[in-house]
Amino acid sequence: MENVFETRCNWDEEKFSFLFEQYFESLCFFADRYTEDMDLSKSVVQSVFVNIWTKRNQMAEIYSVKSFLFIAVRNKTLDFLRKDKRSKNVKISSDIENSLVAPF
Repeated sequence: MENVFETRCNWDEEKFSFLFEQYFESLCFFADRYTEDMDLSKSVVQSVFVNIWTKRNQMAEIYSVKSFLFIAVRNKTLDFLRKDKRSKNVKISSDIENSLVAPF
């Protein structure tokens, strides 16, 4: 079933559901290596599948679905971790700034 998405015309719900069921769990464990948070990993993987489904008519041919999915999940996970790190830095900076304000 690896070549299910080989051409654009193969993007139907049945085949997409099959791929989701086949790869969801392994993609979650893969993302969890980066996040160490299974709930977050599941959200990332779901987000990747939603993006793929939403953009299915605009996508080029995919020759290796498995590779495509793992790369997409890795990239989405790293994007989230970078964004999360920036937001934590902003929070830490504002906490430091607030602690410098005179208490009176």
